[in-house]
Amino acid sequence: MRLGRTIFTSVLFISLMGLDASADDTQLCLEDTLRGELDPVYAACSRLLAGEDVKPDQAAKYHWRRAEILYRQDRFKETLDVIDASLKLDPVFPPALLRRAVVLAQLLRRDDSYFAARKLYAAAPDWSKSLTVLAHLSAYHITFDQREKIHARAVELD
Repeated sequence: MRLGRTIFTSVLFISLMGLDASADDTQLCLEDTLRGELDPVYAACSRLLAGEDVKPDQAAKYHWRRAEILYRQDRFKETLDVIDASLKLDPVFPPALLRRAVVLAQLLRRDDSYFAARKLYAAAPDWSKSLTVLAHLSAYHITFDQREKIHARAVELD
């Protein structure tokens, strides 16, 4: 619970101080890998979302990054809420679609997870990750041979 309070406190402190998001926040929020302390990354993404000139496609990425942090903290229901906020802004953003499919599986919502994986594949058919996720999450919906064909196609794309 300490981590949640820390994130809230950081965001509250920053908003009370009236600090604006900076280029450093953008770099921190959208860095390729999440490593080390995640609270500053979450706070940077929150500051960026609070900005006045945020474009919808940028906001979708900031929400997605916040969801990635929540996912790493095993906060799956909150992750799903934030991913849905991202997808409202960009309904075909592949990383958000991928995370949504995986989170739904974590929440044992298998049918929803499968259909989310199909939506991911429809949005990004040539992205090997979409094929891999579709194959894994479709275990209850397609045959083993069909899964093998999907895996083979994913290998071709990598």
